[in-house]
Amino acid sequence: MVHFVAGSAGKLGFTLLSMFYPVIEPAIDHGKLTDWAQCAAPIETAFREVYEAFAADFSV
Repeated sequence: MVHFVAGSAGKLGFTLLSMFYPVIEPAIDHGKLTDWAQCAAPIETAFREVYEAFAADFSV
């Protein structure tokens, strides 16, 4: 799922999100990230920034 989101974010030009997820993916694969609560705030912040930029660019 993380890989899918990173790819989709990259294709849409959401650089912050596309760069964030590849860092998380290996941590999950190697068992270093087991507490998803750590991820919520940075993901939400990156998403909000991307959303606001998208909305401003396309006047939505």
